[in-house]
Amino acid sequence: MSSPDELRTSSFYPVIDRLVNEMTRRFSTEAGAVLMGTSALNPKNTTFLEKESLEPMAQLYEIKRTICWPRCTKCDGSQKEKRTW
Repeated sequence: MSSPDELRTSSFYPVIDRLVNEMTRRFSTEAGAVLMGTSALNPKNTTFLEKESLEPMAQLYEIKRTICWPRCTKCDGSQKEKRTW
């Protein structure tokens, strides 16, 4: 290996490609929705109670929007304050 470009193309890119493929295989769309939804329930997270993060998980578990969204004042996006918890 004589140059950094050769090292990248012969070693790094194949390893990264295999890692990405393995992560895609292991974590389904449903698992990703649950992970994003549960992280949005953490008050310290920047996506705390964001509708875009919670809705896929709610759909997966068939939670009705009329039950959870009206109770959440942050889900309509009108009260987007900075959290410093």
